[in-house]
Amino acid sequence: MAIFLGFAMLTFTSCKQDGCTDITADNYDPDANNDDGTCVYSGCTDQGAENYNANATIDDGSCIYARDKFIGAYNVNENCTSGNFTYSLTITPSTTTTDAMVISNFGGYGVNVRATVSGANISFNDTQDGVTFSGTGNISGNTLTIIYTASAAGQTDNCTKTCIKQ
Repeated sequence: MAIFLGFAMLTFTSCKQDGCTDITADNYDPDANNDDGTCVYSGCTDQGAENYNANATIDDGSCIYARDKFIGAYNVNENCTSGNFTYSLTITPSTTTTDAMVISNFGGYGVNVRATVSGANISFNDTQDGVTFSGTGNISGNTLTIIYTASAAGQTDNCTKTCIKQ
């Protein structure tokens, strides 16, 4: 009888328990001793995001895009060949792609310009209300600097915007 009891204990203690054996997984099972491939990892699953996680199997909504650092309201000091201006503008994400944004009240008179983001830089070439705006910009900390040209009806205005995030 003792031999049978010993064999039974050996059988029960050596059973495999399937589950996730990776301690970094969301569903790690400390009792599992046989990895069954069911491990789940939360993170950003969008390859276009700055914090893309190739190991993530479930998108947890944490994706960060280059444009996110630009989003917000700004106070603007603008120096142009036509004069100096002070006003506010707002930058919002575009609904078309994750590398685009919309600059509202671009020239201080209600124009919305679409810009493309690459890292800490933007570029745009957009025509609104008969005026073509083309230029580039970059952000450092809370300061966005934009250098652009506005052209309409044969006239060109060269400008530099210094935008401080509110």
